[in-house]
Amino acid sequence: MSIEWRNKENLIWTIKQLRIIYNESKPNSEQTKCLIKLVRESIKSHTNHNGADYISSSAKSLLDESKLKMRNHGDLNKANKVLGKRGLLTLDHLIPAAKQAKEVLFAKTDDDAINLLDKFPLALITSDENKRINENKEGKQDRPNGWEEIYKKSGIVLEIYKK
Repeated sequence: MSIEWRNKENLIWTIKQLRIIYNESKPNSEQTKCLIKLVRESIKSHTNHNGADYISSSAKSLLDESKLKMRNHGDLNKANKVLGKRGLLTLDHLIPAAKQAKEVLFAKTDDDAINLLDKFPLALITSDENKRINENKEGKQDRPNGWEEIYKKSGIVLEIYKK
């Protein structure tokens, strides 16, 4: 499932509508699971138009060596093409998108939900680093002790990415 959100106002309207449906749904129902998936995909699509907040030292080295910048998902695709390997660099949702979707749906007010949309950080990492994160059970799921712990366990050093 892929949903394109180039207009944030459309995303906000959609999130508000999905929250109305969610609040009228039975907990843990099939309908609720579908709503979480819709919100998750909406968040992932929205963040595709944003750049990374953090960058790993390995990803930074690759960009610096090739004199590339990564401002959004389009730049990510171009960078991977220049580097000669599809998916070599990837964006990681430091807070998994499914967890983000639940936070948006469970927010007390629509304004709280909308404010969360811009607070979910992304990290630009290499595919090898992504594999190390996913090999760790906690890294692939909710990251109960936070993304910092998973990155530390995976030997990945992040710094703030200055675009």
